[in-house]
This record gives sequence, structure tokens and C-alpha cells, in this order.
Amino acid sequence: MNCPRVTLTGNLKKRMTVPSTISSGCGSGESYIMTTQKTKIVYVIGHKNPDTDSVCSAIGYAHFKNVSDKRFIFIPARAGTINEETKYVLERFGVPVPNIVESLAATVSDLEFKKPIAIHERDSVQALSLLMRETGVRSLPVVDDSGRVTGIVGLKDIARHYMDSVGFSDLKEAPINLDILIKTLDGRVISNSKKTEFLTGKIFTAAMQKGTILNRVHPGDVVIIGDQHDIQLDLIRSGCSALIVTDGMPIGNDVLAAAESHGTVLISSPHHAFATVQIMTMSEPVATIMCSNISSVGLYTPLAELRKKILESEYRSAIVVDSDNRLIGFITRTDLLQP
Repeated sequence: MNCPRVTLTGNLKKRMTVPSTISSGCGSGESYIMTTQKTKIVYVIGHKNPDTDSVCSAIGYAHFKNVSDKRFIFIPARAGTINEETKYVLERFGVPVPNIVESLAATVSDLEFKKPIAIHERDSVQALSLLMRETGVRSLPVVDDSGRVTGIVGLKDIARHYMDSVGFSDLKEAPINLDILIKTLDGRVISNSKKTEFLTGKIFTAAMQKGTILNRVHPGDVVIIGDQHDIQLDLIRSGCSALIVTDGMPIGNDVLAAAESHGTVLISSPHHAFATVQIMTMSEPVATIMCSNISSVGLYTPLAELRKKILESEYRSAIVVDSDNRLIGFITRTDLLQP
């Protein structure tokens, strides 16, 4: 009886799971041939529940093919546990027991997926938005310094963050990194650039009368203000941690001196007050809006399980990771539809 040839693309691991419907019907000396296009390896396998002639036929045929066909490396394998007779024969002639192959089912490693695009968990929401716009993707894996996956983030998370930021007024829950804020604003730190790493406290816009704003601002708060010179001085003296001067307005020398004396961070923003507030909300790190409950798979996850995970995921995707949870790939529904 002629046995079918089964061709698999991708990398095969040594131990897999063989469905009985594939391995039934092969007699002694007959074999399956599986090819891996990347590694150029062919596994020669006999029937399930192998006896001595099945195992030895696979070994002999693999040797013959290695001599006669240099296009591939042929490796003998087996589709089950060997019996005592076979074990004795192999030991008697000093031949190693072939690796067991438990499955011919396609796995994630058989898919062709591109090198994934990822965003760092400390990058700003604005950087995330720009990356998505440039690449045209709808969701991205989030990684830390070592490349380990910490979450996933999508367009819906950005939209939710934007809607939640309508009442944006307190940095207590999500302090803003000063360096990221300056980069996002395209602004400049005028004084005390090394004073603090993060901005905390409540955020106020000085769009009210002098007495009102001074009564509301407390030490440690951040104020967005225009060129109101006298209010700038009073706010610095009241102990606010940072003043963000909008529209690129010039800052007086006495204000600079007061800021240096009180340790107040002075920031110049080229944007008007409303735009400055909106951009500040986009300066928060991606970690504050990402989803930590990720749907991840390994290289040898069966494709059936992969499809199930993608269909169940609200991001309609799955992150491929190695044993150390480092990012390998990113698979979407579109990838599964590729021929």
C-alpha cells in the first residue's frame, strides 16, 4: 500500500501529536515524508504502534535518501513507543532510537508571519497613535525593556482614553513623565529641568480670575497659563510644581528667577491652552491604557487552538511568544485568511 506524503511548512519540533486518521494503513517499510521548507529537513516515519521492521525501514530509507538525495536532510522518526524487540535490535547494532512524532497537525510555526511591530509600555499614547497611523494596524503588542510582552493595545483603547480624558484634571493616578511630555508637546523646559521626573497633582487652566485660581491651586499642582505675568509669579510663590506657559509666550526674568528660587518647573508650549491640555492627555504612557489580559500562543500551538483564541479575542488577534514570554510574532484574522 502506498502511504501519502504529508508536506508541512515551517519548523517542526521533535515531539508532536499524530492523529490516528493520518497514520493508519501503512505497512512495514512504508513511511510518511514531511518536508520543512525553512530547515530543509525531511522526517521519514513508519506506521503507528511501530514494530521492528517499521522502525528499521524508516532508518534504512532515511540513510538511503541521505546518500542519494542531497536536497534535504532525512531524519528517521517513529509514530509510537517501540517494543522490547526493537529496543534490543537498535541497542545491538548501536543505532539511536528515532525521535517520536506524535502529530502531523499544523501549528503556529507552519504560518508565515512578518516580524511584529510593537510599542514600548513607556511610550506615549501619542507615539502609539502615530505608529498605528504609519503602519495601518489596528492593534499592537506592548513590550518591556527585555522584549517581554506585557499587554496589547488597540484603537478602541485610544478612543476610550480620549473620551475618558474629557474630565482630565488629576495626575495622581497616572503621573506624566516630563521628558515624554516635552517631546509630545514639542515644548521646552525653561527652568528646573532636573527638578522632577514626573508631574503629579491636579491640573488647572488659568482661565479664571486671579483670586479664584490662587484659591484653588495647592502645592504640587500643575497650571496651564498664558502671559499673565503677575499670576505666574503668585502661582510660583503658592508652591505649584509646574507652570506650562502656552502659545510660546516670552517669560519674564523675574518669573524665571522666582521659578529657580521655588523649584518650579517652567515649560514653554507652542500650542494654545486647549490644545496643550489635549496633548497632555496623549502624553500618558501606553501602560496606562493597554489590556494586560493578553491572548498569547507558542510556536507549536495547534492552528485550531490559534483560530479559537483569535475569534474569542476582542482584538481579533493573538501574540506569539517564546518560553520566556518574549515577542516572536503577531497574528490577526487577516493572516489566517492568507493562502
